[in-house]
Amino acid sequence: MNDGTLGFVALIALLAVNRLVLSVAGYGTWRFMFWGIQALNLVAAIVLILWGLPGLPPGFWMINWFIALLFMWHIVENNAKRVKHIRERLATEQPEPRDDERRRALRERIRSATHDDSGDPPPPQA
Repeated sequence: MNDGTLGFVALIALLAVNRLVLSVAGYGTWRFMFWGIQALNLVAAIVLILWGLPGLPPGFWMINWFIALLFMWHIVENNAKRVKHIRERLATEQPEPRDDERRRALRERIRSATHDDSGDPPPPQA
């Protein structure tokens, strides 16, 4: 197998991985896999733009750009799927206590710990 065939097979395998992983439920939660595939897509696009497929005649530079744009489209598509998954997850989660409620509870605890029965703060200690 020469370099051109190996490069072509690697690109086809990366396209297949993109399709396969996008169809798996919960893909957006696998950060390592998500960012790994995104990095591979970006590297493949850059390599295709800068050097092209090995063994492809020089006059066919448009094919390299087309395939590179296809990998860039996969980056956009993967990000859209991840954002959709994150939004769905946030919509179904129980909301945590709001910051205002936390601050109010903290103020009450501090006030009860630092004030005596008369409601006045204790005198400063030297």
